Amino acid sequence: MTGRKPKLTALQHERLLKDYESGEFGAVKLMELYGLSRSAVYAALIRAREQRDAIPSRTATTRSRLPMITAPADRYATDSLEKAQFARTYNELGEPWPAWSTGQHLTVAVLLQDMRKLADLDYTEVDALERLRYDIELPDLNAAAQRFADLRDRL
Repeated sequence: MTGRKPKLTALQHERLLKDYESGEFGAVKLMELYGLSRSAVYAALIRAREQRDAIPSRTATTRSRLPMITAPADRYATDSLEKAQFARTYNELGEPWPAWSTGQHLTVAVLLQDMRKLADLDYTEVDALERLRYDIELPDLNAAAQRFADLRDRL
């Protein structure tokens, strides 16, 4: 299963992207026009770009790269990689990241090596790794840095 069917047709996705990229309409106006939430507008923009650029969907891309995951640490890795790919797309669109938890923001910022995002959260990379190592149950900072470097290689 891949989730619920998109509310918009392929043609509507195409039009939404065209309206957005032309600068004629912002996200708020598109929300009103298409009857979507803000996150649904951004998801639709991502989907439309994937269709236009013939990029496989985030889910298909992530699933094809990553093996079936069962252990909690591996689920954390898979979730983090999916969020990082999603955030990378948001960055390309020039839009803010979704309303994730601080820990999720830190994880993605460390994976993407986004020092500006870390600074916005009042963290250095070392501070973020120190906090996150407890979430992923690693014994020390070096192990956490290596774990994130390994994950970064999978992006």
